[in-house]
Formats: sequence, structure tokens, C-alpha cells
Amino acid sequence: MRRLSFLLKDSLVYGVAGAVNRIVKILLVPVVARAFPVEVFGAYDAAGVYVYVLAVLAVLGLNSSVIIIATRDATRADEARLGETAGIGLRMVAGAALVVTAVVLAAPSLTSRILLGTPQYAREIAWAVASAPFSAVLIYALSVLQWAFRRAAYVCIALGSAALTIGLSWFVAFHTDWGLIGLFAANLAGQAIGALAAMVAARDLLRARWSGGVARQMLAVGLPFAAIAVASNLIPSLDRLFLVQAHSLADAGVYGMGQKIAALAGLILTGFQAAWQPFAFSQRAAEDKPQMFGRVFLLICGVAGFLTLGLVCAAPVIARYAATPAYAGAAIFVGPLALSTGLGAVFFVVAMGSLFEGKSLHNLVAYGVGVGTTVVLNLVFLARGAPPIAIAWANCLGQAAAVACMALLSQRVHPIPYPFIRGVLVMLVAAAVAVLAGRAVPGWSLGAVAAAQLGLAAAFAAWLLFGVLEPAERARLLARGGAVP
Repeated sequence: MRRLSFLLKDSLVYGVAGAVNRIVKILLVPVVARAFPVEVFGAYDAAGVYVYVLAVLAVLGLNSSVIIIATRDATRADEARLGETAGIGLRMVAGAALVVTAVVLAAPSLTSRILLGTPQYAREIAWAVASAPFSAVLIYALSVLQWAFRRAAYVCIALGSAALTIGLSWFVAFHTDWGLIGLFAANLAGQAIGALAAMVAARDLLRARWSGGVARQMLAVGLPFAAIAVASNLIPSLDRLFLVQAHSLADAGVYGMGQKIAALAGLILTGFQAAWQPFAFSQRAAEDKPQMFGRVFLLICGVAGFLTLGLVCAAPVIARYAATPAYAGAAIFVGPLALSTGLGAVFFVVAMGSLFEGKSLHNLVAYGVGVGTTVVLNLVFLARGAPPIAIAWANCLGQAAAVACMALLSQRVHPIPYPFIRGVLVMLVAAAVAVLAGRAVPGWSLGAVAAAQLGLAAAFAAWLLFGVLEPAERARLLARGGAVP
């Protein structure tokens, strides 16, 4: 119980502060959706998704390899060992980001046509892509702070960058006529100042010494992680490409609103993903590792399922007050997209066996299966003239395929007795109820929505007590709360 509490504490810290891009995108919804037409929101959302993928590509997986190289000959990395690798990684990230950005900026009209289905947003795309180098450096520098356990700096910089971006975007949206270019410029400023602050906070860890040998080691370890990171971001992002090519930017805008509501689950689950791997490595040799990992698996399946249902029930209210009536149709997309977000967190749990054995290519294979499944399903659905909701389910099923493949590969090299059947049942029940609720909730009153949320909270508490905790832990917890004499 004590170790689970530690994991949950770190998950909360990183959930509040770690998902910088998600926090910004979610909190910007009322600003952009109220100030601009649905089509503009669709263009802003789609471009933002792929600029982030470019930034992740430019990181080259070095935010993961920096700690692996630093701990290669030790059980943990002190700040001196981490500093030997962190500075080298920063220079490679900055160089890669500039190259990637230059390539895209060489043909902004073509990029606009591919990402948005029209070349008319070439100037806006150029401003959007210009923020990629700063985003890449920010991602990398925050990872260095995370590995050094500098939580205060991590929290302040992550939230500060997000707050600055939101404030500048609000000013642009309601006090200027700069339009989309102004919004992307505001994002650029927020990311640039955040990157600078993160480098200052980690300056003693970003040493100037260069070593070609260390750089090659970092790339050898990091590039598979880079491919994995890009693939993991493509699975939930491919939907925008199909939307803008087969439907309209207005459809993409409504879909994007549903995705932003679903992404609220990511504020909790992304925190878990950031805290999970350091925690899991610290428990690698624990005698009760199978039981501990099994409970974490059930906990995350339950959290994913209940978050999905809670967001589906709240979706019409959120869309109504966060945006305009033009986004009323966004609620139908929340179920599959929120479930997809939850499956992304489950992936991190079932992948630990492969990660323990250094089989990082397993992740790439699994994500490749997920991407392939998503593309094939989208092509089939579009060939049949399916509506945009089919694209949301293709996204979800692609994530599910990636999780299933990862579980199979990981169990082959490092078996961990996860309670797979119980976890799958939880997710299937959540998916079925989400479909039914998605059809019913648009007509619910505020009182009905509130009652549904209270019911879900009670159901989750029961699941936590009787589905996750061991009997002895449950008895202690109930006794502590006064439920047991």
C-alpha cells in the first residue's frame, strides 16, 4: 500500500504539471472555439497535433536514453553521471529540431495540403512549425529535471509555460485581428520561454563536454525510442488526416472538440505514465512484484474505464459551456477517444517486461501493428462512406491492437502474471456502456449528469476496494476510515 501511495503521489504531481501540451490544448478550447469559426478551430487543432509529433521526432528518443546511459554501470544515476549525458543530448535534440523544421518550412503549401486538405493555410503552417524546436528542447529539458527528481522546477516550468501560452492566446483571440497566425505565434512564445526556463533550471546537468562515443551510444539507444514515440503519437493522431481528406474542416473542428474533452482523461493518465517507469524499475527486484504489477494493471484499467464513462456523461455540458452550440455533436466522439487514451496508459503497464529486458523494438512492433490497424480500418470505413464516428472507433481499435501485441511480446521475454481477463472485461464493459450513454446523455439535465457522476464515483470506489486491493489492505483502509471497529 505504501508503494502504491508513492506511485499515486508521483502520478498526481506529473499529471498536474507534466502534460504541458495537453493542458494547453484543453484549456485553450474555450478561447479558440468561442473566438473563431468551427473551421478555424479544426485547422488549429489538426496543425497543433502534427507539430507536436514533429517535436517528438526531433527529441530522437534521447529523453529516455539519457537515463539509460547514465545508469548503465550503476543502479541509479547521481547528478554527476546524469550531467555527463544530458548536455550531449541537448545539443543533438536542438540540431535535429532545426533540421526537421527547415525541411517542413521548405514547402509550407504542400504541408498545408497534406495536414489540412487545402494549401490556403501555408503561412499559418509556417508559424506553427516554427515552434517545434522550442517544444523539442522543452520536452527534453523537462525529462532531465524529471530524472533528477527536481519536482518543484518541473511543476513550475511546465505550468508556467502552459499559463503563458494560454494568456497570450487569449489576448490574440479577443484583442487582435491576427487570427490563426497570432495563435501559433502565442504558442511559439510560450514554448520558447518554457524551454529557456527549463534549460536554466537544469543548467548544472547540461554540461558542455562533448563525447562522440557517448553521443553514438545515446543515439543507438534513443532512436528506437524516437520511432516508438512517433508511432505512439501517430495512432491517436492519424484520425485528423482522414478527417480533413474525407470530410470538412468543420467536421474536424467538432471532432477536435470531442477529442479535447476525451483528453481530460490524459491529465491523470499522463501523470501515471510519467511516474510509472521510474517506479517500476525501482520495484524490479521486489519479491511481490507480480502482485504489485497486477494491481497496478487493474487500477489503470479501472481508472481508464470510469474516466471514459464520466467524460461521456459530462460531454454535452462541457461542450455547451466551453464552446458554442456549433459543437453540440462533439459528445458522440468522447467514448471511443477517451477509451483510446486509457488504452495508451495500459500499454505502458504491459510493456514493462520488454523494457526490463531491453527489448525496446517490441514497442515499435506493437505501435506498428496499432498504426497499421488504424489505417486499414479507416480505409475500409471511408470506402463504405462511414461517418466521422467510425474514425474515432478506428482510433480506439488501433490502440487496442497495439496493447494486445505489446502484451504478447512482453510476456514472451519477461512473464508477469497480469490479470488480463479481468482487465479486458472492465474495458469491454466501459466501451459498451459508453456507446449507450453517448446516445442518451445529450438530453440529460444537469441534475441527471450530477447523479451519474456520483454513481460512477461510488462504483469506482467499490472497484478499488474489492477489485484492486488485497484483503489485508482493504481491511486496514476500512479500519482507518472508521468502517471497521
